[in-house]
Amino acid sequence: MLGNMDVALRQYRERPGDRDVLATIRRGFHTLKGSGRMVGLTDLGEVAWEIEQVMNRWLEWQQPASAELLELIALASTAFTDWIGKLRRRESFALEGKTIVERARKLRAAEPEPEEIAVGATRLARSFFDIYAKEAQTPGRRGFRRVRACGAHACEQLAHRGL
Repeated sequence: MLGNMDVALRQYRERPGDRDVLATIRRGFHTLKGSGRMVGLTDLGEVAWEIEQVMNRWLEWQQPASAELLELIALASTAFTDWIGKLRRRESFALEGKTIVERARKLRAAEPEPEEIAVGATRLARSFFDIYAKEAQTPGRRGFRRVRACGAHACEQLAHRGL
């Protein structure tokens, strides 16, 4: 299952916004939660529950995963791989999930990205802003053809913000 989650994380990095892949990752943490609790590994189950809750929120928001969420998933997957490996080898260890839980709670408390971005007095649709931000970093003038509609003042504000 952890291998499937790692594959899904790689797929998501290749196809940002693919909700089915995020749902696969969420199901993996759901399974880890239930399995951990079922065999009495409540700490392991609770860490998985925290990640599952973040994933539920993200899927509810219907937004692409942020860099922070992808980092949390990778961190948790690595930790679970380590913990489960130690369990299989019957090694004693202290489950240190505090960092993962803190990051998960911080992400769960975050608000979804706004649908609009304010640039000075101009309001831009998030999708338009994202196009501009991506293409503004592309060498050449290609990206600026799409942003002429935003007006000189708004474009100056975006450029001033480093975008």
